[in-house]
Amino acid sequence: MKVPVFSTQTILDICLQTTGTVESLFDILKLNNMNSILIEDKRELEVIQPLKQRTVNYYASNNIRPATQLNINNRSFSSDFSFDFN
Repeated sequence: MKVPVFSTQTILDICLQTTGTVESLFDILKLNNMNSILIEDKRELEVIQPLKQRTVNYYASNNIRPATQLNINNRSFSSDFSFDFN
């Protein structure tokens, strides 16, 4: 089954969302001929069957799509931020 990859999602996010556990990481990497956890140019990934269906159901019923990739261009503070509050 193929699933879309959304902005700032990592392969670990996809594992949790689609299989219910990060234990599926290596299977999904192999299935997609990937050798890194970084998702660069893929818009869809092939995934395996859920390993923890209860978790997958919870994510789906609550419309949860984990997206934990750090986006350094989207900072809360500017580059001139200082810890000096005096």
